[in-house]
Amino acid sequence: MTVPTLRDVAALAGVSMSTVSRVLNDRGGVTPEKRARIEQALQQLDYVTNVSARSLRGTRTRTYALLVDDLNTAFFSGLAESLTKIALEDGCTLLIVTTQKAYERERRILMEMRARQVDGLFVVAASGDRSGDRARHPAGLPVVYVERFPPGIDADVVTFDYYRAGLEQIDQLWADGHRRIAFLGGTVAEDPGRRRLAAFRDGLRSHGVEPDPDLISTDHLTDQDTWPALEQLRTLADPPTALVVTVAPPLHAALRMAAEHDWPIAIASYETIDTPELTPVRLIITHGDLDELARVAAQTLQGLLADQPVGRTTEHRTVLLDTVVDRYDPT
Repeated sequence: MTVPTLRDVAALAGVSMSTVSRVLNDRGGVTPEKRARIEQALQQLDYVTNVSARSLRGTRTRTYALLVDDLNTAFFSGLAESLTKIALEDGCTLLIVTTQKAYERERRILMEMRARQVDGLFVVAASGDRSGDRARHPAGLPVVYVERFPPGIDADVVTFDYYRAGLEQIDQLWADGHRRIAFLGGTVAEDPGRRRLAAFRDGLRSHGVEPDPDLISTDHLTDQDTWPALEQLRTLADPPTALVVTVAPPLHAALRMAAEHDWPIAIASYETIDTPELTPVRLIITHGDLDELARVAAQTLQGLLADQPVGRTTEHRTVLLDTVVDRYDPT
């Protein structure tokens, strides 16, 4: 059975995905007529209720676990909240365990969860290559990886389509007249940073521009280590007019530098901020709907449970969810 997506709802209602997201998250800015069309499309596609209708009931312990880096970011705490809500609606229990992005800890927890007889796992992959590790998946335990592709193995994955989103970011900046576009990112040696950087490079090449190495700066995990890279970009003889930013610390640093130095830089970001409408520069925010990510991950896990309990022989599944784009002009 095909899982309805945000794009399906938007197409049926004749509106943008961003407008659907506003209704789902009970935000303003949507006319009553559009809201009525969206609510009708949601009902027709069974978008809101299909998790409960095709729930995770009927398993052995009705207990699941989420393995996640930590709960200190809005993204992961939001994901945990959405999955917990789904579990509660289905009369199930969700255990939440942090890995601190360490594969050895993830590996140990996987084995512990098998011993606890949980029915299935949602895993945000920690750093580390899993190829050649026989213990990477305890036998008979369904696992759905969320947000990141796990290095070194084929697996069932539900994530946002960051590659397509990155291409669209470049297209939007190009349409706005930007030709010198820089990339300021976090870790790009693994997913999803690798997909985001690939999209940046391929997006520029699609417009006939070879990426300039001087405009690509990565592995920035704090505001402090981002500041020198931003200063270097800002003071180039031919500085960029736009930035693609992939994680929160570089975004915060870039907005602060733009404000302090009156730097007219446009920013396309995969992260958001609390008050984007107060941005000092043009800001394009690409984001996914965490409720949809959790919902589709739960349905994917349900599919794995249907294929088991004696062992799984079907091919692994990858679900790439659409993102939405919000644009904010400087105040």
